[in-house]
Amino acid sequence: MIKEPIMGFDVTRDDHAFAWQASVEHLRGSIATLHGTHEEVDILTMLHQGVLHLWQGVKASGITEIQVYPRKSVCNVFLAGGKGGLSEILEWVKRGGLLEKWAFDRWRCDWISYTGRHGWAGLIECEPLGEVAMRMRP
Repeated sequence: MIKEPIMGFDVTRDDHAFAWQASVEHLRGSIATLHGTHEEVDILTMLHQGVLHLWQGVKASGITEIQVYPRKSVCNVFLAGGKGGLSEILEWVKRGGLLEKWAFDRWRCDWISYTGRHGWAGLIECEPLGEVAMRMRP
């Protein structure tokens, strides 16, 4: 089961360092799909800066960020993964689940968005907002 995120992440603390070591193993495949926008060290740095939040389970982990816009705030599930951890992820993101309570009650977010591979919207009870496309510099 994925637990509440580690707040005040400090990689110099042993328990946080061990959590990162386990979680990066869960997330390595998802990080590879980011097309080079972030490497593991970037995510670790952003966790340490408090920009991202680490959620850890036994077989899966997730990374969230709070995005603030002029009229809405959004909890974005930035990364999620873990071999054999799909049931943990689905439990974490279900309606009324831990992620919703944390995002809506603690952070007063208006939405939760999920950035991920095609097909996730079919597994998660959410409303697809369309496709995201990108053009890469040659």
